[in-house]
Amino acid sequence: VNLAGAFAQDNKRTLLIDADLRKPRIHDLFNMQKSPGFTDYFLDNVTLNDIIHPSKLENLNIITSGTLPQNPSELLGTKRMIDFLSEMREKYDVIILDSAPVIAVTDTEILSRLVDAAVLVVSSDSAQLNLVEKAVQFIKNDHSLFLGTVLNKFSYKAGYDSYYKYFSYSGKKKAN
Repeated sequence: VNLAGAFAQDNKRTLLIDADLRKPRIHDLFNMQKSPGFTDYFLDNVTLNDIIHPSKLENLNIITSGTLPQNPSELLGTKRMIDFLSEMREKYDVIILDSAPVIAVTDTEILSRLVDAAVLVVSSDSAQLNLVEKAVQFIKNDHSLFLGTVLNKFSYKAGYDSYYKYFSYSGKKKAN
């Protein structure tokens, strides 16, 4: 979401798509309804204009996930998805797809073949290093351009405080 906002503030026509069809959250973050959204368009229930929502930020449009399908992977791996992304590329400078966790399901593997580049978002409070390494390798093996990692849920204050718990303000070591 922050990356999409940064592109929009840089005057890039930006589209944020909630393609996490397992546990979507973008609609909550923007106080929007989940449906109609991405999947509803693919199921021919609504038009494209029905699912593209403007945000309060200029240059940023949002497509929520929509009704959750029984098998998201089948929906994401269709020719219609390829055509949809091609159409969006003509309208927007930047398209950001928020997807399910890399290791958990095949959805992200399918999407990684359709995008220009990938960014891995890692939660600092719960990520296991071996799974992060596995996710990076997975993205690279899919021949996606891997741009890097965003560390999420990081608290600078917690790290700063923990450093000083061993020292008094005079710089001398505290007695335990």
